Amino acid sequence: NCLDNYLSYFQKRNTTLYSVLRAMHAVRRKKQVSHNYIVAASHVQSPVDVLFIYCHEDKLTTYAMGRQLMEALPLPSRMLVCKGKHLEAFAVDKIYYTRQLRRFLLSGN
Repeated sequence: NCLDNYLSYFQKRNTTLYSVLRAMHAVRRKKQVSHNYIVAASHVQSPVDVLFIYCHEDKLTTYAMGRQLMEALPLPSRMLVCKGKHLEAFAVDKIYYTRQLRRFLLSGN
């Protein structure tokens, strides 16, 4: 699971630092663009297939962010949305997570 940009992390985890970083980016616009992972995803040329894994109740790295990344990626990609909060996919439903990951890895794409 990946953020849409690094500012999203601070927006939810440290609002003071988020405000400082936003102010810095207002001065240095070019720097902000280099941390936009959706834009960066649109330039990726390999690997052949990508699996995005997100959790339904994740408030930090939401599956909406994943959907934006996936849509920007110019490569075949799939999304697996699991139960749980941030990084809990395996802990909450080990069987489903393992089965889906194995299916992706063995698909040969």
